Amino acid sequence: KVTVFWGGSSSLTSEEAGTDAQAPFAVFPESADVRPGASQTFRVSFRPSKDHAHYARALECFAYVKSMRSFRQVTEENFTPPWCASVRAFGHTFGHGGSARVGFMPKCRFGVSDNTLLFPPTVVGELSYQTVALINDGDVSVSFEFPDKRRGGADLVPVETLDEDDEFLSRTTNENAHFLARSPFSCYPTKGVVSPRSFALVTFRFDANDETPRREPLVCALNGSTEHALALDARARGFFPKLRVGENDAFVFKPTCVGAVAARDVDVTNVSRINVLYEWSIPDTLADVLSVSPAGGMIRGGETVQSHWTFCPRKIKRLGFKVALNLRVPNSYEKSEKDGASTLGASSARGASGAGLGDPSAREERVHVSVTAEGTSGAIALRPESLDFGHTIVDHPETRQIELVNKSGGVIRYRLETVWDDESGGFDADVSYDEPTGLVPARAGKFVEVRFVGRSRARVGFKIACHTVDTPTQAVGADASAPSVRSLLTFRGGRRKTLDASVARASRLDDADADPPPCVAATGHSEYPSLRVRDVACTSHFLAKPALWKQLSVNALNATLAKTPSPAEIKAHRVGGLDGSFASSRSINGGAYGGVAVGLGVGGPRGAP
Repeated sequence: KVTVFWGGSSSLTSEEAGTDAQAPFAVFPESADVRPGASQTFRVSFRPSKDHAHYARALECFAYVKSMRSFRQVTEENFTPPWCASVRAFGHTFGHGGSARVGFMPKCRFGVSDNTLLFPPTVVGELSYQTVALINDGDVSVSFEFPDKRRGGADLVPVETLDEDDEFLSRTTNENAHFLARSPFSCYPTKGVVSPRSFALVTFRFDANDETPRREPLVCALNGSTEHALALDARARGFFPKLRVGENDAFVFKPTCVGAVAARDVDVTNVSRINVLYEWSIPDTLADVLSVSPAGGMIRGGETVQSHWTFCPRKIKRLGFKVALNLRVPNSYEKSEKDGASTLGASSARGASGAGLGDPSAREERVHVSVTAEGTSGAIALRPESLDFGHTIVDHPETRQIELVNKSGGVIRYRLETVWDDESGGFDADVSYDEPTGLVPARAGKFVEVRFVGRSRARVGFKIACHTVDTPTQAVGADASAPSVRSLLTFRGGRRKTLDASVARASRLDDADADPPPCVAATGHSEYPSLRVRDVACTSHFLAKPALWKQLSVNALNATLAKTPSPAEIKAHRVGGLDGSFASSRSINGGAYGGVAVGLGVGGPRGAP
């Protein structure tokens, strides 16, 4: 058993009548109990309080299970919320002829510019709404009514309210009625009253069934007559999510050497007027040679964004493949899950299988982008064939230039490496480059500066090797504990696929079997500043030079000067003096340096002084 009671009658006052005495409509009885399978009749009475006025009310009927009125009989399992149904009641006091026979013209207008109603871009399969104010500038209330086009209300549409260039003029009355019967426009309320010097809000709805632009006159009959009807020009259009990649959904990479990386920016344009979520789906077979950034995002209507693509060929081969671009309207997954049906169909899927809007498999648009790329052999040469840094002072840099020449038709990414000779070591000198890695354009050259710094007294031999860099475009061996990446389209967790470790290992084995890289042989000699006594002389003519040479121990002095500096001497050499000398006078006087014994032969015979 259910209990029914009415609201919206006695609780409302008669604003049209200008009094608060009673409501214009009343329902009797106000409440009743309805047994299962039975019915109950209610009588609605119209009680106007003013002549020449229109009345309108929404009478609400509430029903609830009678057992729910006591909290002792309600549990979480049997709780049932109440129901509500509304009935709109209308009436007027203009007599049998209605207000159209009184002889006054309604002064009503729509609150939009040029009586034009523009709907926003709508996704095919979804709805859009617009609210318009119907304003009454007169001193008398006016009733309005929009014919229901879905239920055969075409007889209320006056042909004279349409434009001369409209397609309705070329149709008969039956054809016009059939056209209006499938109109995508509707409104609520379809009937009502506008009080004097007031307005009423009317909400219009557009059902986007296809991509055809829609333009129809929505006729509003005033006071039950079409003599002074208002026509609202409604315009709307449905859109499917559509993106254009490049010029014709295709782009080309220039020839790229194996191991090098080619990059280019591609424009992605939203040719529709709705916001679109997109996500690239690169096949697993191309995951190690092709990548794109960003992998997905949202593009607003008419907007253009750039996608950065990189291509790293593994083999000498010409490739032609298609990459899928998945499209979706924002929040479409949430709506489909709540409604139990999809709100977006894929036109390509429908063309192949005939799927409709309600087909769950047709919820997503997909664009296939053609990509053409070519992997070529990398040929790079170094000039000159040999490099000599000459004799340099320890810890003083010396620079030379080498030229990298790209003989192929693709861009090459290089990496310079220093390979020391067997008799030399990395401790005797330091070799650096101003650009150890970089790119060499196709059929062009590039100069790189080589900096040589000797660290000890030695002759250093080494080779400058130029490698072509093989840079994987994705992460290798992703950790299983890494955080998952959420898809922009599915909103569900899932890790994006990365380059498999076995693929990377195979690529390294291929590099090991490749030809040796081009090299430049280089040499350098580093020395300390040194002195050597080459001649001695004496003012006395009785002392010969050989005797003086022996007495001054010049050989021992030259041998000492030719020795490698001690750590104390190296420190003093690096610190230097305040006057710019190699060593300060303070450090020399400190006794950090050794001496040479010199026999000057001064004294009398037999050792006497």
